[in-house]
Amino acid sequence: MVERFHYSLKQKLQIIAEFQQTNDPQCYLTKEITKNQFHLWQEKAHQMNLIPEDEQTSTYILHPGPQRKYNTLYTYLHQTVKQMRAKRQAVTYNFLIEISSN
Repeated sequence: MVERFHYSLKQKLQIIAEFQQTNDPQCYLTKEITKNQFHLWQEKAHQMNLIPEDEQTSTYILHPGPQRKYNTLYTYLHQTVKQMRAKRQAVTYNFLIEISSN
């Protein structure tokens, strides 16, 4: 398995700034960043700049992620499990399957 390196927001912004100053694609090609990936960073540069400076050192993913397919079912099951655990009742996966199929 290939170990992937994830750039922090601060590093991404520095690479973008370096490219804007030099206009030389070698600034991101030497760091093994694809052209497509670099253009995605450029599109999101405004969003990255809005994040406070102290939080820019951690790695962020600037997309919300996949949407749940059955969001209402998930919410219902989550609330049911929460109520049952509050009543100290056992929750089994068979029970969850049973109530989700109704």
